[in-house]
Amino acid sequence: DLCIPNPCLNGASCIPNGLGGFMCQCSPGYTGQRCEDSDPCLSQPCMNQGSCVRENGGFRCVCPPNYSGSRCEVFDACASSPCMNGGTCQTLNGNGGYLCICPSGYNGSQCENRDPCAQNPCLNGGRCVANTIGGFTCVCIPPYTGQRCEEANACLSNPCGSNGQCIQSNGGYYCQCNLGYFGNQCEQLVCTPNPCTNGGTCESRPNGVFHCSCTSEYQGERCEFRKVCEPNPCQNGGTCSPYGLDTYSCNCPFGCTGRNCEN
Repeated sequence: DLCIPNPCLNGASCIPNGLGGFMCQCSPGYTGQRCEDSDPCLSQPCMNQGSCVRENGGFRCVCPPNYSGSRCEVFDACASSPCMNGGTCQTLNGNGGYLCICPSGYNGSQCENRDPCAQNPCLNGGRCVANTIGGFTCVCIPPYTGQRCEEANACLSNPCGSNGQCIQSNGGYYCQCNLGYFGNQCEQLVCTPNPCTNGGTCESRPNGVFHCSCTSEYQGERCEFRKVCEPNPCQNGGTCSPYGLDTYSCNCPFGCTGRNCEN
């Protein structure tokens, strides 16, 4: 009996084949003519759906994406390159996660967001604040305004005070003065001191102009001329002509003489 003693190894059963030979019926995990070879893949040593391949008397695990290790036991969150825009992926030990180190100008868990404030587009010391739609807003410091704080607001300090309105112009400003005021900063009163003489009344007009309302005896832009010809001091039909501030001359008719044509 060729099966006595049992030529099959590792607990295999020997079965005569009737032709003067035998066949070994191997136990699970073994192969070969005498069950001398163990099958390392039979116990499914590869984890996470890895494929076991017999190799050099042992085995090798072919791992699915994101897994590595001799038995596919290590989850590699960076294997799929989740970081965008040139970000660098770093695995986090212990929790199977990852961290993206983003290049300048990008942020987000996967560096998916462009950071519009990375290069600080705001001028003149303005502070850049990113919004939720990929844009930014500049918070300007006085006296600057504009989308990027590029404009100096010369009126921010209210140089005209309460006596006029500040108007920006060519990078500077000018004051549009209220009625009754004039000057570069509307700092002067039109009618103080009173420009009208001889009891005239000053009336303010737009653009720093004034008008004098004179008493009945005076006339002129500032009431500086006395009405020397009213009533007419020239007699006998003489014509009165004022000259100077308060004097006159008479143009006498033929035959009359004297200061007032009285002769």
